[in-house]
Amino acid sequence: MAGVRILQELGKSSNIKRKQLVKEILVDYIHEKATLDNPKPYPHKREIETAITAVASIQTSKGLTFQKLRLNDLHFQYCKLSDVHFLSCEIKNTHFYKTTFENCGFYECDLSKARFSRSTFKNIVDFKVDLSNADFREIEGIKPKDFKEAYYQKNKHPIVLLFDNHNFHELDPNNEFIWRNHNNKKIRHKKLVEGPPNTFIPIDWD
Repeated sequence: MAGVRILQELGKSSNIKRKQLVKEILVDYIHEKATLDNPKPYPHKREIETAITAVASIQTSKGLTFQKLRLNDLHFQYCKLSDVHFLSCEIKNTHFYKTTFENCGFYECDLSKARFSRSTFKNIVDFKVDLSNADFREIEGIKPKDFKEAYYQKNKHPIVLLFDNHNFHELDPNNEFIWRNHNNKKIRHKKLVEGPPNTFIPIDWD
């Protein structure tokens, strides 16, 4: 972990070419430790958390791709992820608290039981993921339509609680969301459990 932090400081203070080199070293490290081929549970969670936070803090012009990684049970606070794409990753039961996602994409990932408490989303590319029992309470910058490619296991629906920048008329009647109106009052919009695939079904939540 000390080595990861040294690389992080080096990346922050270097020129563009060296920043990119440091970033690539850290990304290779993450892929080595968090590959899906590693035994479950893998033993390097703290190191992986630190390395991802370090990579996110090094600003370069190139985007970043995490592919086929096991990123379960991790914890991130006040982290900013820009131009990051997650491809075929397990991100189960991971907590992103007040994390900012900008120009990010999630493709064929497992986000079941993941939590995004008070996180902010900017220009999300895609959410084609498993959101079984995922928790999106008090999020900002995302609209119901951004979840149209998401799916979930039967009877394991996501909790989605939007801030008050959306009103009743903006919601898709085929989907289920829990949100707040301008009077801070909870409103539910319901759909039957027998509805078609890729729709959000009501969840009993107070």
